[in-house]
Amino acid sequence: MNRRHVLIGLLVVTSIVPAATYAAEAGPTELVNVLYKVQAAAQKKGPMPTDKSQRGKFFDSNLIKLLEDDDKIVEKEGMGRLSFDPFYAGQDFKITRLKVGQAAIDGDKARLRVNFDNFEKPQELLYQLVRQHDGWRISNISSQKGETKWDLISVLQGKD
Repeated sequence: MNRRHVLIGLLVVTSIVPAATYAAEAGPTELVNVLYKVQAAAQKKGPMPTDKSQRGKFFDSNLIKLLEDDDKIVEKEGMGRLSFDPFYAGQDFKITRLKVGQAAIDGDKARLRVNFDNFEKPQELLYQLVRQHDGWRISNISSQKGETKWDLISVLQGKD
């Protein structure tokens, strides 16, 4: 190996470590901001945060299991329990004034609010997050304003 290969190897290793450190240290507010970027991109082209390929990036193991159970219902019945977009609190949406609030962190748990207007009607979602070995993950989402109050766990369990 020559000196050039050693330098390239060092550059690769040092660039990977900060990226991994950042991912592990990304807070709950950053995670929810990324979720909304992925969701917005999915409206044009790309996977939604609830897609199988994305779930592990955003949700804790309990929500992943409930989403997988809902996938089985969809396979059998054609429609699952989750029949709306939980990030925009509706089947149809025209989102404006989206604002992800700062997380209130208490140990390995956090809560934050997301406010937006859907067709000019104010909406507020409460995100509950947990810190896992690989970073923060969403453990539940609930509607705080609007016509229908709900929480994602209850919807996926068929209780709502």
